[in-house]
Amino acid sequence: MYNKLSVTDYERIIYFASQITRSIPKVRSSELQELSAIFGYNHTLFWLADNQGQLKDPINYNISDRMLTDYLDGNYNLDFLYPPHKKDLFKQKNVLRLSDVITHEQ
Repeated sequence: MYNKLSVTDYERIIYFASQITRSIPKVRSSELQELSAIFGYNHTLFWLADNQGQLKDPINYNISDRMLTDYLDGNYNLDFLYPPHKKDLFKQKNVLRLSDVITHEQ
């Protein structure tokens, strides 16, 4: 069902991990830049969540303020990974895959 990663993909993951473990004042912002440089993810967000699963303090990379506003004004209700929608799963796992929350047909 899932494709295995190539050797190059694993090397990129290890390189990414080594880049983000350095002591950097703006860790989240730096991680987004590394995701772009290493994996080509040029539009990313890094949220924090409170104990109730509410998202807060977004750091974005190449995402407009308008897009964030639209998301917070109601589009979050459509987000399969929005933490309050999946509290039970987040109690079991720190990281979710899309396949953890929706079926392949969806």
